[in-house]
Amino acid sequence: MIIEHEYFPAVFMFMAVFISFPPISNLIESEFNISLSGGVRFLLVIILLAGSFAVEPNHSSSAIIYAHTP
Repeated sequence: MIIEHEYFPAVFMFMAVFISFPPISNLIESEFNISLSGGVRFLLVIILLAGSFAVEPNHSSSAIIYAHTP
């Protein structure tokens, strides 16, 4: 994803990882003085993953076939 210069979907993915990874999420919660329950954390991860798939550019297989034909 990052290698292909698709930074926007990668940002959503990394945010989902940061929220779901306990040491990082605990640091974020203590820094901003907020508390997220397990259900809210789960919903945020699902929303961020859906957002990353929504902003990912479409790579159709026909474009790849036409690019490789002489």
